[in-house]
Amino acid sequence: MIGDLFGHEKRLLAKSNKYKAIFAGDIGQHVLGDILQQCGTDVQSFVPGSPDETAFNEGRRRVGNYIEKMLNMSTTDAKRIADLIKATERSQEGEYGE
Repeated sequence: MIGDLFGHEKRLLAKSNKYKAIFAGDIGQHVLGDILQQCGTDVQSFVPGSPDETAFNEGRRRVGNYIEKMLNMSTTDAKRIADLIKATERSQEGEYGE
């Protein structure tokens, strides 16, 4: 199936497969659980009256969300993301006259 894809799609799926390989098995699942807990993916990042702490928490949470996204990526997801990348590149080419 990956052979039918091009450029960005292949790279995204290859990266996703590496994440899946790293976190496979009992030890990988244990480490993943610890990482996601440390990232605070299941808790609110907002701290009332503390924008700096909120920003820090949100940055930490974003790392955990990225790992989860890589682990759950499908071929359809990779194609959708690659299409967005291509559209952005085309838009920037037109914007900058390249």
